[in-house]
Amino acid sequence: MAMEQIIANNESGARVDALTGLLNRGALDMSALALVARWQRDGQPLSCLVIDIDHFKQVNDTFGHHAGDAVLREVAQALDNSRRASDVAGRYGGEEFCILCPHTDEHQATALANRILRKVRAIPLPGQAECFASVSIGVAQLRGATGSKELLWRTLFADADRALYQAKEQGRDRYVVVSATLDETPAPSLVRVTSQIMTPAG
Repeated sequence: MAMEQIIANNESGARVDALTGLLNRGALDMSALALVARWQRDGQPLSCLVIDIDHFKQVNDTFGHHAGDAVLREVAQALDNSRRASDVAGRYGGEEFCILCPHTDEHQATALANRILRKVRAIPLPGQAECFASVSIGVAQLRGATGSKELLWRTLFADADRALYQAKEQGRDRYVVVSATLDETPAPSLVRVTSQIMTPAG
């Protein structure tokens, strides 16, 4: 193998999360900074989805980390199959993922959130029949704030992460758009209430 190819393979491996095949956190951060810089230049919308697997600790504690790793891989594949070619998907850490959607406002990003919810609900969990995975999703759009691209990226992620925790508090297996959390009476089109977690009690 030529030295150039070895170097290229090593660089690619340094960007990819070994378990899921998605970008790792470092590569995701670098991609995010590039997308924010593009947003600063052309003003096209940029949205972010932060995704967390519901009740993931229970899977690890009950069935072991090998089973948890299998669920992580299945969810990562569902995310990868749901996104568009222009979207950037990565594992942010643990059971948390992030997808960046260039040229996409938060309303358009909810279409991706719905696709992810549907695909993840088809992933069987170990141990019991008719027991399926679910995720909670926070959706945010980069707004007209000023500052460095690093600050803007941290703000965008924090907004989506805040919406994610709202989705958890509202019952999981759903998405919340961050702009809806700023209103006293969120519009139904902005907060998507989906079916409850499709798992047996307990």
